[in-house]
Amino acid sequence: MSECREPSQDFLAELLPDCIGLQPHDGGNAGAAPLPTGSAVYLLLAADDAPILLAVTSNLRAAVERKMHPPDQAAHAAIKLAGVATQVRYRLVHSALAANWWYYRCARLMYPQEYRRMLGWQPAWFVVCDAVGPYPRFWAANRVDVHAGTTLFGPLARQTAAQRVVELLENIFDLCRYDELLKQSPKARPCSYKDMGKCTAVCDGTISMEHYRKQIATALRFVEALGAYRHCGGEGASETDFAALRGEWEGLMRQAAGRLDFRMAAAMKARLAAADELLAPRFRGLRDLRRCAGMALQTGGGSRQIEPFFFRGGSLDMAPAVTQRRLREACDAWALRLTELRQSKIADQWDQADVELAGLLAHHLTRHGDTGLYLFADEVEGASDLHQRIMDWLTKRRKHQDSTGPQCADSPLAPEVDGAGGEPDTGHESLPDRTS
Repeated sequence: MSECREPSQDFLAELLPDCIGLQPHDGGNAGAAPLPTGSAVYLLLAADDAPILLAVTSNLRAAVERKMHPPDQAAHAAIKLAGVATQVRYRLVHSALAANWWYYRCARLMYPQEYRRMLGWQPAWFVVCDAVGPYPRFWAANRVDVHAGTTLFGPLARQTAAQRVVELLENIFDLCRYDELLKQSPKARPCSYKDMGKCTAVCDGTISMEHYRKQIATALRFVEALGAYRHCGGEGASETDFAALRGEWEGLMRQAAGRLDFRMAAAMKARLAAADELLAPRFRGLRDLRRCAGMALQTGGGSRQIEPFFFRGGSLDMAPAVTQRRLREACDAWALRLTELRQSKIADQWDQADVELAGLLAHHLTRHGDTGLYLFADEVEGASDLHQRIMDWLTKRRKHQDSTGPQCADSPLAPEVDGAGGEPDTGHESLPDRTS
């Protein structure tokens, strides 16, 4: 049985503002109740207002009907719900990001001890670089605690993504793979990577710590330049460290191939492949955390409405939706908001909620099929640029929908919530003791 906090009616009214009574013992009333058929976050409540089930669905009416009056083969599993649920509170949502955002707020309030395992995403992960400490290095971390000389990059949706970034940087820049050997330098016994020519071996003193620190600094600038290179799509980004180093490696590869030094050519080709992997969608959130501020846009409430979300560090806030007719006016206000976000300082220490909301953002940044528009504040050059980007995004969405047809249109909800075809919706059930 789940431990559930019973929130006050004021909190419930804020999170799930709509409420409809149910007649659980009447076989027809649940289906005939004036429930909308849209996507929603909903909560089934008992007569004493005790929460029974918190869930997300793409068809509220069908979901409640299934819970109250399931097919015969599932009847034994839902008798308890049909016997005690007397009302449903809900909030209609129009995008996957909105659904996850409202569901998270409800779950965290009502299930403070176990809400984390109810979520369809993980807390964010980050790549940390200490370039000035006694033993400079990169590593993966799932907390934000910035100290002098450290730089954090993220957010990333998975631990494996953060660890892979560290591995790629080690491969590209021939960095030390073993912290315990690095801390013994210059008196450590080198590992096999030195023999393979894939490590400069600071551990045994082959190079000095100061020389190795410069390697780390070069790798750090390389990662910092990733965002600018990705934003430009490689066009007009020749001044960035990422583009400059990549161009240098391409030149070395061609030179090596020209003189038939195939080993060097293969090494440069592998380095280029590793660099290009860092441009993959799952690393889209990889940027200096001090500049992790911007906005996410989703279509919602009809094809001509847009839902804006603003993020800065570990905060993620939803703003009122606007119609496309008022988009230019809204862009003036949004551009000012982005300027404020860009200029504000992000906290050096984050609490658990900050890391979780950053994880939600990273989840949607990298989720396959997510058709939202995600803009970082340092990429937007005023209201006109913002308006043009949004119009280009809307045009692209319309072309996609026209080419795929209505049967292949993007689902408004994430894969972890149910479709309209009757699959079980996601949620968390907390049954009262008397129904056990």
